[in-house]
Amino acid sequence: MMNKRYIIAAIFGILGFLLFAGAVGSMEFDDKGFGDVFVNILIGAALLAASVPVSGDLKRGDNDDNG
Repeated sequence: MMNKRYIIAAIFGILGFLLFAGAVGSMEFDDKGFGDVFVNILIGAALLAASVPVSGDLKRGDNDDNG
């Protein structure tokens, strides 16, 4: 079951990936200057970093590797 925290993390991950893809496309087609592309890459990296779960988000008993 996905709670609100996982939904927000998924949205951040998707937006970060789309910003990276858009920045690469802008560099290939010379639509924007380097500064604008660099800002898009930094924002995309920040969104991807925000989507990574921290240790408090994970429950230790739900792991399948416990054996």
